[in-house]
Amino acid sequence: MECEGAKPFVSALHDGEAAPAEAVEHIKACRACRQRLRDYAEIAAELRLLASEAEESAAEPALRLSPRVRSRSWVRAHMT
Repeated sequence: MECEGAKPFVSALHDGEAAPAEAVEHIKACRACRQRLRDYAEIAAELRLLASEAEESAAEPALRLSPRVRSRSWVRAHMT
């Protein structure tokens, strides 16, 4: 198997899915395919960090806004 044929299985392996033995052997032996697998891992880690930061930001209360501004009726009245 060559890299082009192994590409879809690199992603599958990263996701914990099964891959044909031929693809697994190629990925284990091929520097470029192993690097692609590491790249997927780095991307996944970065996405988890971004998601975590977004969740933290969304969970922060709107302390800077007065209670009147935070009320739904005020928002509806002034944003439409």
